[in-house]
Amino acid sequence: GNPTTYYNLGILYDLYMGEKNKALQYYEKYAALVNSPVTGEVNQKESKKIARWIADVKRQLPATDEGRQHD
Repeated sequence: GNPTTYYNLGILYDLYMGEKNKALQYYEKYAALVNSPVTGEVNQKESKKIARWIADVKRQLPATDEGRQHD
């Protein structure tokens, strides 16, 4: 449950390995830990930053296979 680990893995998969699906998983886990309802702590600045990263990765993901089914 160490948020920094998920943060670093997200960056590794996103920027260095180009595996956007994996990066998205780690970014989302990081976001969940940063905004922990258990501790009651919410880091607003970090939350906004990771939300932008998640949106960016989602934009970069390939389209679903829906378009390919008609080919």
